Parts: sequence; structure tokens; C-alpha cells
Amino acid sequence: MTDHYVNNPEQLNNNVLERDLAYYLKNCTSVNGYALIGYKFTDSNRPGREIDALVILDNWAIICIEAKNYGGIWTGAINGEWFCDERRIACPEGFANPQQQVERGCFIVKNRLEN
Repeated sequence: MTDHYVNNPEQLNNNVLERDLAYYLKNCTSVNGYALIGYKFTDSNRPGREIDALVILDNWAIICIEAKNYGGIWTGAINGEWFCDERRIACPEGFANPQQQVERGCFIVKNRLEN
């Protein structure tokens, strides 16, 4: 990555997956762009939601990443809860699954860029 910003580096020590993601994005030399990790983005409909990582590539592609620290076989429906080896994957209130978290994050970022 060209640039790499971590909002709260101490928080990464609590989540191995997010720490590994930050390390990878920082040291990725095959992609040019910017990585923002651990920032809160808000809109008027919901309180601030943290996007685990937001990657903005030089070609203006924007990627929202939601890191979940679960290993195993994931199952679930597009609008329903997700499970990893029959254990429910935790999401913030108002979200049934990580896909909904990412969609909401992308929507907030898109609206911010348009305004």
C-alpha cells in the first residue's frame, strides 16, 4: 500500500486477525492505494459503525473489509444469521451477518464521497 493509517494501534493488540490484516495491508507492495483501519463512519440514520478496514486503490476502487476471527466452515443465508461450525457469528445490533455490515459500510462511505 502507498499509505496505511491505523486509528487506534493499541486496539489491534486485542484482535489477532485485525493486526494481521493491518500488517498485510501495510506491507503489500503489489497494490497501490490507501488503507484506513479502525475508523468510525457515521450517517444520519445510525450511530457510528467501525469499518475494520477501508482500502482505496489508485484506480478509485473502494473496498470495505469486515474481519471476523472465526475458523471453520461458514454457513448462512444472505439475509439471515451466519454460523461457523454451528456457532453464531457475532455482529453488532441491527446486522444479521458480516455481509450486511460491509454493505452498510460501503453505503456510508459512498454517501460521504458524493456529498
